[in-house]
Amino acid sequence: HMLESLLEARKTTGIQLLQARALWAGKDSIRYNFTLVKGGSYPRRVSGSISLIAQSPEGEKVTLQLNKQLTKLPFRIETHTFLRGLAQWNHDWFPEKLQATVFNHKGKEISQMELLIEGAPK
Repeated sequence: HMLESLLEARKTTGIQLLQARALWAGKDSIRYNFTLVKGGSYPRRVSGSISLIAQSPEGEKVTLQLNKQLTKLPFRIETHTFLRGLAQWNHDWFPEKLQATVFNHKGKEISQMELLIEGAPK
């Protein structure tokens, strides 16, 4: 199924976010797992970054710290790539969903996806 999804996404243009998941890994971290797919044949390689944002009950947006204290995780792909890691969470409230935003190499937003955080904080 994963291979079929990758091949189908390669037929389109632009970058697509597939198989996005988030899961609580204790009270202080959220495990994330993304598959980014580049459609089309030009340009051969693309780079950019991805960020994760949670919204508090009061409406305040909080950007999560990803690998090594980064708020935007960089990527570079030719066909597809897998991004996995642990985002630190140091607030006293626990969001139910995250907003994943993909940016191109110039910092322009190119796609967005909302995903539910699985599990419950322990």
